[in-house]
Amino acid sequence: MPDLQNLLDDIDRLDQQATKGPWESLGPNIESADYTKDDVVSTDVDCSTYCYGGIGRGIQGPKNAEFIALARTALPQLAEALRAALEWHQPFQWSFGYGPVTSCKGCADQGLRQEETTYPCPTVQAIHNALGGDDGD
Repeated sequence: MPDLQNLLDDIDRLDQQATKGPWESLGPNIESADYTKDDVVSTDVDCSTYCYGGIGRGIQGPKNAEFIALARTALPQLAEALRAALEWHQPFQWSFGYGPVTSCKGCADQGLRQEETTYPCPTVQAIHNALGGDDGD
């Protein structure tokens, strides 16, 4: 499972470095409102490769272009939503006489019973499972 914090940090870093969006697909090309397709995806070919049997290609197919164009905007938005959900579902420790218990602050703040707030809560568990993990630690 990828380290979730590193994954979100990578998405933020790449979002800042990439050509600003939104992007749109025009067949197999991708363009931005403020940039040309060459600012986003170049199909230029180095003749030393192409002229001697190499192949120069851009994005293969309009569906791939649509996915890449959507990902430019959707991926940073999804990362922001995921951060907000995880911020709400933070672990905290407390004791009720038998030793420390780790609970989910977001679930506890909703008034759920103690046994319903064990961390990782179902929300955190679902996020980690979706990313290929088997626990929320």
